[in-house]
Amino acid sequence: MKWLNLKKNRHSGAVLRTGRLRTLAYVLSLVMVLLAIRLFQLQIIKGETYAQRADDQHKKRVEVQSRRGRIVDRNGQELAVDLPQYYSVGVRPGELRETRFLAQTLASFTGRPVSHYMNRLNTRSRFVYLEWRLKEDQAKVLAASNLSGVILNKTPGRFYPYDRATSQLLGYTDVDGHGISGLEVHCDSLL
Repeated sequence: MKWLNLKKNRHSGAVLRTGRLRTLAYVLSLVMVLLAIRLFQLQIIKGETYAQRADDQHKKRVEVQSRRGRIVDRNGQELAVDLPQYYSVGVRPGELRETRFLAQTLASFTGRPVSHYMNRLNTRSRFVYLEWRLKEDQAKVLAASNLSGVILNKTPGRFYPYDRATSQLLGYTDVDGHGISGLEVHCDSLL
C-alpha cells in the first residue's frame, strides 16, 4: 500500500509541474502576442509619425555666415570691407582642465575680471563662447598654450580705410555683422 501511495504522490507532482509549464507557456504566448500587436502599432499604424520625428532629430538647418559685401565709391575705391581680423574663443568646458589659467589669460587681454570668465566656465553647457574680438597676437598666445577644449575661430570684422572721414555716411556694424547705422543698416539686406 505504501508503494501505491508513493506512486500516487509522484503523479500529483508531475501533474503540478505540467500545470506550471502550461501556465508559463500561456503567459509567454500572451507576451509574444502583445509584443506583436505593439510592433504592428508602432511600425504600421504610427510608422510615418515616428519616421518623421526621427528625420527631424537627424537633420538640422544651419545658417552659414557669408562675408559682408564691400562698399566702394564711384571709382572702385573701398570704403568698407570685411577682413578676417578677429578671433572668437569658444570652450568645451568638459574637456578643459586649466580653467584658471585660461580665465587669467583672457582677463589680461580684455581687462575683465577673472571671475567673469570663471562664472562663464561654470556651466553644464557643452560649448560656451568666452570672447568674440581677440586680436591675432592674443589668439597666438592662446594657441601656443595648447589648452584642450579651447576653439579659436577667425571671424571677419568690418574695416573702414577712411575711418572718421566716412563714418557719418557709412555707419557701423555690430559684432554679428549686421548694420546698426548709416548705409550699413540702410543697405543691410544687400550687403
